[in-house]
Amino acid sequence: MPDPRTAAGRMPRGAPLALMAALASALALAAPSPAVAESGRYTVATCAGVGGLWDPDADPGWSATSACATDGSMTLAARPGPWTADSAARLRLQAPAGLRIGGVRLDRAVTGTGDGVGYALFADEERSDDETSASPFATASLDAGRLTAQLGCEGVAACAGEPAQVRITRADVDLLDDRPPVLTGAPAGALLDASRPVRGTASIAFAATDAGGGVYSAAIEVDGQVRAEQVADPNGGRCAKPFTLLKPCKAAVEGTIALDTNALPDGAHRVRLLVRDATETLEAASAAVTVTVDNVPDAGGVAPTPNVGTVPVRAGTLTAAFSGSRRSLRLRFGRRARVEGYLVDAAGRGLAGRTVTVTSRDLRDGARAAEAGTVRTASDGRFAFLAAPGPSRRLRFAAAGLSAEVMLRVQARAALRIAPARLRVGQRMRARGALLGGGIPRSGVLVEVQAMTPSGWRTIATVRSDRRGAFSYRYRFTRTTGVRRYTFRVRIRQQAAYPYATGYSSVRGVVVRGS
Repeated sequence: MPDPRTAAGRMPRGAPLALMAALASALALAAPSPAVAESGRYTVATCAGVGGLWDPDADPGWSATSACATDGSMTLAARPGPWTADSAARLRLQAPAGLRIGGVRLDRAVTGTGDGVGYALFADEERSDDETSASPFATASLDAGRLTAQLGCEGVAACAGEPAQVRITRADVDLLDDRPPVLTGAPAGALLDASRPVRGTASIAFAATDAGGGVYSAAIEVDGQVRAEQVADPNGGRCAKPFTLLKPCKAAVEGTIALDTNALPDGAHRVRLLVRDATETLEAASAAVTVTVDNVPDAGGVAPTPNVGTVPVRAGTLTAAFSGSRRSLRLRFGRRARVEGYLVDAAGRGLAGRTVTVTSRDLRDGARAAEAGTVRTASDGRFAFLAAPGPSRRLRFAAAGLSAEVMLRVQARAALRIAPARLRVGQRMRARGALLGGGIPRSGVLVEVQAMTPSGWRTIATVRSDRRGAFSYRYRFTRTTGVRRYTFRVRIRQQAAYPYATGYSSVRGVVVRGS
């Protein structure tokens, strides 16, 4: 495999050996592509009034300093040279356990490089930024455990020249979190008491934990809409945006949230508590409880008949959700998804026989909505819709002047073939594949070729598909000894013009006989 020193720039100090050596020690058997947990992300201003998030390290002749707590900057510098080969100054940021680094935005000024002295930003072992890139530098497509900003002598021999410097004045880092918060015990309170009418201001008491960035907010959802929301625990002001700590919010919180029910029409309502973590996309939800709001005295008389047919509804509720009351669902490629909902009037009575129109809009830049079908409500106002296999998309349900939306995030999928399956050192393998499902932009889609190493999957090349989704990659094995099995797959990241979430191909292997 390519040596990362030549294919992606010099590695940070202490990085693994070249990828080929790592692959040679791995024995990875073909297996189905792994499930991908849905991740959220949150941003941390890692050099905004705080210190200690980036760890400085410098070899003799170099300096690395952090003044984030005073003037919001970090500096890598070289003292007067010459400098020995492979010496450098570094600033490292390590993601907390269980989290990954998904992106970074840097404002930096680089001066004095050349004659073997260079600047680079590494995401794990992969070079992501150097002095040739414009400032500010930004990427949102990382998947790394550590960032290393480095200024050093990159040649195989000693370097000489004018003193160089890198000054970083902004370092915003996106952290990926795929572990949602957890409600510890069932929330309780007057607003979740279905045994008696709810009047005035009613509250819910809750307790929750989160293993990632911490528990950020609590919200009360009524009939599918958030009616009250608050920060779960300020954590001494640290659990506030912009975040300045890698884990800004408390891992365990207890609290109470209230809602003035006078803002709701009298009648039946479905209520549940939502707790979100620092990503604000991963959440835990209590079971929905149907309660009766009664703030207006009963005027007596004969109860009106249920609304049936096509009479317009001036006030009411239409809800739509996947199983478990989820409004967003991550789905494997080629799967169907069932959406259930209900349509009620302002008094909470089901509206029977109503036509619910379903429209769909792909999750890609420039997509337009198209009709996806219609369903009719049952006698109690409930309805169900089976979404066919397809791309990531928003589904909108509309009836009687009301509407609700859900979101499907479908994982990309690709077919992959490697030939020949057995070869000798010096021979070339060819990996060919095709993206499944359509929706491919004219410019194609970026595809990452990955190889299994002892430390996990590593991207070894990035290729672009054609407009039909076909792609290929060639590699000649030159350093294998003995008989080795190498394992490959491709990863397709989520891209703005491609309506699929990050997904993978199946895993394929090749056996190489060395000299």
